[in-house]
Amino acid sequence: MSQDSQQNQDIAYRGYTISVAPVNGGRDGRWHDAYKIMKGDVLISEHSNTNIVHEDFDTAVDSSINYAKLQIDNLVG
Repeated sequence: MSQDSQQNQDIAYRGYTISVAPVNGGRDGRWHDAYKIMKGDVLISEHSNTNIVHEDFDTAVDSSINYAKLQIDNLVG
């Protein structure tokens, strides 16, 4: 899957919408986790983590989704 199609993909999870948008670190070429969590039109959380780095875009997408799901699980209980 291309970076553009994955970046624009919204994932529904437990009544929330996760939008992933990994960030390229620039010179090092590594990718960092980043995502938004929405409930309807309301932004619940926006997160970017430059401490976690990945060698490729696909891994950063998967990691971002997993972290967002964990955050939603913690919100829902």
